Amino acid sequence: YCQGLGVDKDYAKAKEWYERSAAQGNASAQYGLGEMYYQGLGVRQDYIKAAEYYEKAAAKGDSKAQLAMQDIVKQTKIGDAYSAKGDYERAREWYENAAVQDDVVAQVKLGDIYRTDKIIYFGNSYTKAVEWYEKAATQGHARAQYELAIIYKNGLGVKEDYVKAKEWYEKSADGEYAPAQYILGLMYCNGEIVSQDYAKAREWFEKAAAQGDTKAQYQLDLMNDREKDVKATELAQNNASVQKNRGVMRKKDQGANQNDGKAREWYKKVAAQGIVTVADDDTLNLRKGPTTRAETIAKLENGDLLEIHSEHKRPGGSVVWYRVTDKNTGLTGYVSSKYVRIH
Repeated sequence: YCQGLGVDKDYAKAKEWYERSAAQGNASAQYGLGEMYYQGLGVRQDYIKAAEYYEKAAAKGDSKAQLAMQDIVKQTKIGDAYSAKGDYERAREWYENAAVQDDVVAQVKLGDIYRTDKIIYFGNSYTKAVEWYEKAATQGHARAQYELAIIYKNGLGVKEDYVKAKEWYEKSADGEYAPAQYILGLMYCNGEIVSQDYAKAREWFEKAAAQGDTKAQYQLDLMNDREKDVKATELAQNNASVQKNRGVMRKKDQGANQNDGKAREWYKKVAAQGIVTVADDDTLNLRKGPTTRAETIAKLENGDLLEIHSEHKRPGGSVVWYRVTDKNTGLTGYVSSKYVRIH
């Protein structure tokens, strides 16, 4: 019935006859049930039940069951099934069966079990985690390398070792593991463990972002914003110098075109340069139309522009920004001790 030999294939009947025979200790029937559960033939796939039937048949000398056991021992499917059921002790047993045969995935999963204290272990669980992670890491497993970096960086059950942490982060990142690339980006951005290097930070953030790491993408956005702010500040300072010179020239002008009012206007612009950044030389770009720089400055001086809602500070930044609303127009923007940016 299971193979459809001379009859229509019928897994339900096959299972019924296998179970009757297996209950009487028939090894071939036990192996047959193991196959049905392992492959999901007419039943819900269940690796644990498959292993139980394989074991029973193998213990009775069934050669096919013994080969099946050798095969599944090299895999993590049974361990995964026990882990999914919350039976981490049995999962550990199956993972170890595969791990001692140098199965790198099983080694990492054993490291996870010990690192997260999923089982009762009367010893340093992090030491056992390091033991299995290192076996996988030396075979080039990127996540195992990443986990080791975290353990050494934070001194979890081992002596804190920044040199080893950096080494494992770099190996993991070179293995295209995005979380490690992101962490390296942060390290270079903040000067943590390594010398601060924004170029290298950007390089690692870009590699992680290219793999869809949203945290790296966010950090790149922040870096881009900071660079824009620096350029805007430099432009404002340059503009301030030009405007100051214009004001001085107008005050000194003793001819017919002398205009003290115009001179005061230029000085006012100079005074405002420290708190206003602009999209270009003439206007601030607003959602509801352009507002001239002079109008914005006037609002600042009159105190009717800002209604503060919340405070923000970018990671690694020194400038505190406040989200504000123009009480007259309803336009939103951000204000700090250095800048006003109207959106």
